[in-house]
Amino acid sequence: MKYSLILRHPYTTLKVSFTVMLAVALMHTAVCSTESSDRSIPDETVRIGVRAHSGIKAAFEKWGPTTDKLSQAIPGYTFELVPIIQFDAVRKAVSDGTIDFVLTNPAAYVELEARFGVTRILTLKNLRIGGGSTQFAGVFFTRADRTDIESISDIRGHSIMGVHREAFGGWWMALRELKDIGIDPFEDCSEVLFAPEGTQPPVIYSVLRGEVDIGTIRTGIIEGLIERGELAEGAIKVLGQIDDDLPFIHSTRSYPEWAFAALRETPDKLAQSVTIVLLSMDMSDPAAITGNYTCWTIPHDYSSVHEILRELHVGLYKGHGEVTLKQFFAQHLIEAFALLGTLVLLSLFTIYVIILNRRLHLAQADLLHDQEHLEQLVDQRTTELRVESDKLKSIFGAMEDGVYIVNQQYDIEYVNPVLAKEIGAYDGRKCYEYFIDRKEKCPWCKNAEVFAGKTVRWEYYLDKTGKTYDLIDTPLKNSDGSISKLEILRDITDLKRAEESLQVSEEKYRALYDNAPLAYQSLDENGRFIDVNPAWLKTLGYKRENVIGKSFAEFLHPDWNPIFEKNFPEFKHCGFVTDVQFKIRHKDGHFLDIAFEGCIGYSPDGSFRQTYCVFQDITRRKQDEEERERLMSAIEQAAETIVITDTEGTILYVNPAFELITGYKREEAIGQNPKVLKSGEHDDTFYKEMWSTLRQGDTWTGRFVNKKKDGTLYNEEAVISPVRDTSGRTINYVAVKRDITKELKLEEQLHQSQKMESVGRLAGGVAHDFNNMLSVILGYVEIALSQVKPTEPLHTDLEEIQKAAQRSADTTRQLLAFARKQTAMPKILNLNETVSGMLKMLRRLIGEDIDLILVPGTDLWLLKIDPNQVDQILANLCINARAAITGVGKVTIETENTTFDETFCVEHPEFLPGDYVMFAVSDDGCGMDKEVIDHLFEPFFTTKDIGEGTGLGLATVYGIIKQNGGFISTYSKPGEGTTFRIYLPRHTGRPVEKQKSNLAEMPGSKGETVLLVEDEEAVLKMGQTILKRLGYNVLTASSPSEAIGIVEKHSDKIHLLMTDVVMPEINGRDLAERLQSITPELKCLFVSGYTANVIVHRGILEEGVHFLQKPFSMQELAFKVREILDSE
Repeated sequence: MKYSLILRHPYTTLKVSFTVMLAVALMHTAVCSTESSDRSIPDETVRIGVRAHSGIKAAFEKWGPTTDKLSQAIPGYTFELVPIIQFDAVRKAVSDGTIDFVLTNPAAYVELEARFGVTRILTLKNLRIGGGSTQFAGVFFTRADRTDIESISDIRGHSIMGVHREAFGGWWMALRELKDIGIDPFEDCSEVLFAPEGTQPPVIYSVLRGEVDIGTIRTGIIEGLIERGELAEGAIKVLGQIDDDLPFIHSTRSYPEWAFAALRETPDKLAQSVTIVLLSMDMSDPAAITGNYTCWTIPHDYSSVHEILRELHVGLYKGHGEVTLKQFFAQHLIEAFALLGTLVLLSLFTIYVIILNRRLHLAQADLLHDQEHLEQLVDQRTTELRVESDKLKSIFGAMEDGVYIVNQQYDIEYVNPVLAKEIGAYDGRKCYEYFIDRKEKCPWCKNAEVFAGKTVRWEYYLDKTGKTYDLIDTPLKNSDGSISKLEILRDITDLKRAEESLQVSEEKYRALYDNAPLAYQSLDENGRFIDVNPAWLKTLGYKRENVIGKSFAEFLHPDWNPIFEKNFPEFKHCGFVTDVQFKIRHKDGHFLDIAFEGCIGYSPDGSFRQTYCVFQDITRRKQDEEERERLMSAIEQAAETIVITDTEGTILYVNPAFELITGYKREEAIGQNPKVLKSGEHDDTFYKEMWSTLRQGDTWTGRFVNKKKDGTLYNEEAVISPVRDTSGRTINYVAVKRDITKELKLEEQLHQSQKMESVGRLAGGVAHDFNNMLSVILGYVEIALSQVKPTEPLHTDLEEIQKAAQRSADTTRQLLAFARKQTAMPKILNLNETVSGMLKMLRRLIGEDIDLILVPGTDLWLLKIDPNQVDQILANLCINARAAITGVGKVTIETENTTFDETFCVEHPEFLPGDYVMFAVSDDGCGMDKEVIDHLFEPFFTTKDIGEGTGLGLATVYGIIKQNGGFISTYSKPGEGTTFRIYLPRHTGRPVEKQKSNLAEMPGSKGETVLLVEDEEAVLKMGQTILKRLGYNVLTASSPSEAIGIVEKHSDKIHLLMTDVVMPEINGRDLAERLQSITPELKCLFVSGYTANVIVHRGILEEGVHFLQKPFSMQELAFKVREILDSE
């Protein structure tokens, strides 16, 4: 980037131009040397001098990390910080070359640039409030309660304090503004004070304590003290506050921040490397955070610094514009000598007239007396002329510049002490012998022009002194009419060196500018292109001739034109911009996102000259930012808990799902360790293994039992992964966790269901064959009992066989009931009536020592359930209650109506909303612990001794309840008894009246014919025998196909089909449908030990289907057959 800077000197005006190449001008490999360099060579030490206003310790704390960063980033060099408190010491360090770089304030920098040729490579973007700034200004302020001071003009008559008499931001900025409105604080203020330590905060505290009326400091200090809580907001009042783009409160014009400069002898490659490293920093860099600055940016235009120093005659321009007696004589020596010569001539002429006049009036006698008197006057005037000559020599001798006088014969007439000290005594030599050691006059000599009456100014390098001089040759007319030359020699060696150095910088940085990969552009005051570099053309695809002279707005996306038109005038007014973004059209038509940074270059008179801006293509960065935003949005909206910690486990981030699930707010969780969720369910080994996996760099997957803020335990499935930086080092851990509490409950229910299903399949398979055998045994036993007298011993034996077979049948029914395979024949009933009818039997079942109490609910809703199943539930629960009571006790049966709403069911997922009839069985026995309750309904689980229980009682209860769409809950604690609550769904139909039957008489046949189909031969024969004894005509078939054949051939009417349900060829239902298609009036009775859902739906007998459960008695068969045949 190109800037113009005007340096004003009392004797010359030097216009300096230089070109700055930014960070990415070289590839990163230009900064870092390759690994092939010899590691054994020690690093070269590079010293950075820094102006330490606040002391050496503070300088190390602020700038030490930046120095360390340079040492780490640039191989082969070790950077050392050299804090320097006094500017004289900075000036000496630069002059002696004991440092390689210098970091100092703007006023100090411009002096070092002019005197020693240092070159700025960066400008500091200071402070971090509001994103920092490359500009700073001054602030006038007073106490907030001062009503007599409202503006800067009110300063007159009051005391004012600055930071230091030579502080750029803490005094000179304010002094310029005061002088611009006609206030000289040293004349117009009651007192001018400066902070005793030359630092900023004491000025504020002095104002607050009332020790001084008004204070002035640099920008950013007030905001920093407020942010750290060291200054109350509203405690001070800012005077003359300016509202512009500078992100700090201020009262003066703004000037560029501190400059980072390279000395003339510093290698270019090293300066480039330092530039690249520092420009690559951003505000998140630890060095920037510690140094309390934002970043580094391109070197700004410091012409405004020259202007303020020149106006105030301070710093580089101290004494500028003041004319001393020596300077007056140096600049007007010719006129002085001319005047002096005239005075001498007039004096001589006066003496001559006096003498002549006396001669005319005096007599000849007085001639001798007059002659003596005239001689006295001549002697007196000669003395006076000698005194005047001595005065002039004294003046020339006191001058800092060299002075000599030479006549037309090149004889030196006078040399002042300054010149004599540098070259020596002239000893009557010619000027060319004295200065050049030549034997003849110099061909470039200007004497001829001077002796012709001209004043000549020219430059000459003198080998004898090794210096360059600015020469002023003035003709000097002598009293005898001859002409001499008065020459003044001013040493301008330092200025010439600065000019040459800046010229070298111009050429060097022009080359870097032309080859820089970072795009640069310059606009005129109308926003038209003045200059662009090759990187600009490469980035956007244009040719130079298609850009220069055109408006910047022509290249913008149409939506951005109004923004540019609005902001460009503000840019010209403000003087700088940072991170301003536009969409610019590439030559091929697509648009790029571009970020600009730059400043305004001003002419010496302060008018706008041109802009200096660089830009970067941030299209990819914007895409990355959008991608990060989408990722962050996904994380924030994820249903899973996401937690990010550091490597020690401290929580750095949690998403909203974490707050929802755990109950902890984000601000409560951040800074904590995840062990705040620790439930105590895992031992130390669990956590050690987890951390071992993570510290090896592997991903850990597992489950936690954690505790919410309210103490509730919950289960989480977690995946914890290491987060690595670009070097592969683990810097964080991220955990993605899912609450699986409900899933585990459902999984547990699924396992229970699968377990019951397995038992059910087993029960179904066993029941079919086992019940067939029991049917044969019980049938024949019943027939045998009818043929044997009760007094005979065989009758007793047959009864024992009958009891054993019946117990086996009961066990089979329990298995089927538990597995929900039992064929139920539900009826609409009132639970209170059903329970009341069982009380007598239940009291006999539990014994006389235990009270059985019924607490019936009022207006109880109806149920639809097999009454036998209700009997089974109550019997099993009462038997368990009896076993839990030692000695005397109490069993209570309660009934009531209950309704579950949606809210209840969300909290209790095992329940469904609706109306239910509840009946509970409670005892005051020994109770149960949690471990027993967890296994309570598992088949064959029992707490009784071996031989005292099958473990199927409660499993049967559970199966019946689930078969009927109900729920069961258990409440028990050791020593406090147990309560089982059963909830069965309400039925809205009406109860069916019970039909009374006379079981004493066994109904027989009315001449009907029964077709008996059974694939088990023993059961077939037994059934045939019973039916014949009941008087029926019996046709038998051992298979469905045989039965079909019989029906097709039999001419007489067959009244009833009695068939097994489960058979090899086709099932009983299909057989009945086939036969009824042949004989539509054929009635059907299904008989089975296990129906396998052939004639039932979810264990409930289908409507209109007649069924008899195996094994059955002769009486049960007789009544069932008669019931079917007599039905319509």
